[in-house]
Amino acid sequence: MNKPDAKSGNVADTAATPATLATPRSDWCILQMTGQRTLRLMRSLSIAGIDAWTPVAMERKRRPRSKKFRDAPVALLPGFVFVEVGYLPELLAIIHAPVSDHPPFSILQRDSRALTASDASLDPLREYETRMQDQWQAHLDAIRREAKQKRKKTAARAYVVGQRVKIESEAFSGLVGKIVEIRNNGDLALEFTGFINGTVVPSCDVSPMVTQPSGAGLCTGGEDNSSQSQKHGLQDERDRRASRHRNASKYLGD
Repeated sequence: MNKPDAKSGNVADTAATPATLATPRSDWCILQMTGQRTLRLMRSLSIAGIDAWTPVAMERKRRPRSKKFRDAPVALLPGFVFVEVGYLPELLAIIHAPVSDHPPFSILQRDSRALTASDASLDPLREYETRMQDQWQAHLDAIRREAKQKRKKTAARAYVVGQRVKIESEAFSGLVGKIVEIRNNGDLALEFTGFINGTVVPSCDVSPMVTQPSGAGLCTGGEDNSSQSQKHGLQDERDRRASRHRNASKYLGD
């Protein structure tokens, strides 16, 4: 049995030709390379128009000499790439070319014929790839939920009970309500004029209002920046303090 030469990328022994290696097109031939070259080879062959595949997942890796992370694809079966067997002539041409744009690889073979895998035999690998991708998506969703929770808690600090805000989310977009409760998780409990009392929305899904709306729950007022909106929300408290100060001054003056 001829064995692949992993270093040179050539098939050991001679007499290997497209005719001797060819098998039905429904099969996949198996390429072997070093683990670090797996994804590079799959990409380069795909760019060259060759139907190449290997199961891939995503992984979060720490950047060198840094506390930051990056998301990068990883091969789930390092060292192996599957190519539709009809591309054997192109693969042999790449292997025997004096100069190649592709990482070195070899074709697994037995008795001078390409060792192949049926399309159905790759289904378990495809299912494994799908499961790993689903797990990665669930991981990303958890990260997004955590980030949104942090944004809600940060945004909630900019609001006070009694302040009017406009909802920006799709469900109640454009409605203006009054904050009746600021919850520990960053959600705001809102009430509207005449309807939808007690609606709870994330604080990062609203924007502050300056002018009181004229309609029943509809946005007719203008908007200003965050600092001016906070002043507006605290106006009642400042008015009460000013009133107490004037009364005290009056009595002291007498």
